[in-house]
Amino acid sequence: MALAGVVKTIFDHFALTDTHPLAPFLVLPERAGNGVRRGNRPATPAASKPTSLDPILPSLEARRAEAKLPDQRAFWELMRIVWTEPPRTLVDDIRFAVIKILAMTGLRIEEVCRLPRACLSRVDYFTREGTPTSAARGIDHAWRLTYFVEKQSPAGEKIGSHQQAFQYVPSLFADALCGVIEDVARITAPLRDTLDAQLRSGRLLPQYHEDERIQGWTAYAHLTGSLSFFKNPPKALVACTDAYRTTLDPQHLQAARTVAENAMAFCHVASALPRYFALLAAKGVRATTRDGTTWEAQRPYDGYFRVGDIERYAAAHLPTKRSDTNTLPLTDGTLLPASSLLFLLPKRPLQESRNDVACDITQYAFVGMMSAEILRDALGTVAGSRSLFTEYGTESSLWLTPHSFRHLLNTELFRAGLSDAIITKQFGRTSVAQSYEYDHRSLDEHLSSMSLPSEMEAILGESRAAEVAKLIVSNRVKGPIVDAFRRIQETEGDDAAALFLSAEADGFHVTPYGFCINSFTVSPCPKHLECFNNCRHLAASGLPEHRTALVQLKRRTAVALVAAESRPARTVGRDNQIEHARQRLTAIDLLLAVEPGTRVFPDGNDLSQRSDSNPSRDA
Repeated sequence: MALAGVVKTIFDHFALTDTHPLAPFLVLPERAGNGVRRGNRPATPAASKPTSLDPILPSLEARRAEAKLPDQRAFWELMRIVWTEPPRTLVDDIRFAVIKILAMTGLRIEEVCRLPRACLSRVDYFTREGTPTSAARGIDHAWRLTYFVEKQSPAGEKIGSHQQAFQYVPSLFADALCGVIEDVARITAPLRDTLDAQLRSGRLLPQYHEDERIQGWTAYAHLTGSLSFFKNPPKALVACTDAYRTTLDPQHLQAARTVAENAMAFCHVASALPRYFALLAAKGVRATTRDGTTWEAQRPYDGYFRVGDIERYAAAHLPTKRSDTNTLPLTDGTLLPASSLLFLLPKRPLQESRNDVACDITQYAFVGMMSAEILRDALGTVAGSRSLFTEYGTESSLWLTPHSFRHLLNTELFRAGLSDAIITKQFGRTSVAQSYEYDHRSLDEHLSSMSLPSEMEAILGESRAAEVAKLIVSNRVKGPIVDAFRRIQETEGDDAAALFLSAEADGFHVTPYGFCINSFTVSPCPKHLECFNNCRHLAASGLPEHRTALVQLKRRTAVALVAAESRPARTVGRDNQIEHARQRLTAIDLLLAVEPGTRVFPDGNDLSQRSDSNPSRDA
């Protein structure tokens, strides 16, 4: 970063180099998108989005709009965490599962969070005769994933309802995806049962009658989810909770519950238990005997509490823990209850997050849905969040944006050679053009996926001429060489055009501002990217990327010209800066005005020739 400051404020400011400005061509260590967060500045998805003025690709291997893809180091560290690290809590296990599905499907963050419980369905295929298609070298079945898309108006505005959509699961991910979904459904079953009962009854503890009385430590388990009643927990209780944390099997919670109930008679309770019941008493919720008379004993948690009083206390004093009883409106007019969703969580289980105590989800009364905010925190998108990189990783400064997974999978499908129509259908889009907005292949990968006519490919092989031929065939380039190639191809055929290109392909080069048609077989151009200095080899491309770079360069040059003219007349380098800026602005205006494929300075100088009079500058 110090080098960049020196180059910008000294070398470029005073125009001390023959080729300037140099600062835009420095390779800096920090990326603009996903990756490593520097310092304490907050990082949000909006801050990492690339703009339309991103620099043009510096090489064939560079990816277009690379900042939209996940940083490689952060991505692979996250994959290591979610696939190999044992989750410490149920919430972490569900966060792991959401990220796995996000990476394997490329769905939007809200679409993954709102997956229905019955999101997987098997589709079987048969021939006309009714036999499995594997007999005809086909596939017998495929898995289909159901998800809900937020319906949008033609203008792209959300209108509050969701429509059902389907995505077929690639066979590469089928086993893994099915396993993840089945595991989540199994471990969240108690939460789903609790929420479903609450939705049907409209009460917090529908398993009891409102006037029924339950023991204090049972009420404590319902309100906190904690099984940590004891100062020194019995070994059997520790074994049950450890087994649950390893397998997340709710059966271990039921066994732990039985051990805890039996131990209440002889084990010393933790200090948190009497403090909690003192708080309840201060709020008017007091222990009684089973028949409702005043409790006179010293241990209120051994007493009984009226269920209706507990429900009123929770409604009045625990509003942030309230279960998510809202519904999801669908486009067909039906309402999907929250209990029908796949990803459910214990809502704010403070004992688990603060005291590292397993949450008894078979007793806990507060259930919530997975949200985009929880997932962004897991990915470290918001600075200061409890991310998985912080909890399980080796480098806490890593972070990712959820939408980068969609860009990555879309690009990988293009790289795998899938049809753009298939990719468009896979992601539920309405036009192929939308899929290409998520295509971040490098130019080299684009060319590798193309094929030439067989006669031309036999002549050119894997040479540079073949790359140029692919650029021409895909209409990505224009210019004198391209015109000559097409003319020969039309009059003399593919063989003659290929022979012409094999001899002239070295005379074609891509710059950020247009095409150079000079051959540099012997040595590189001594005036690299100084094409504006009246070079006869510069040709307009007409490509929108080049026009964007030119407009950006024009704006920067105009700002530099105004700054130079405002300096005192005796400032070092002032006249040189003003002259250089004016010449460049004139050349940019001319390049923007000429027709694509034509030379900008047909009668200009041949800057590819080195100047013997000043060899040090050309070196």
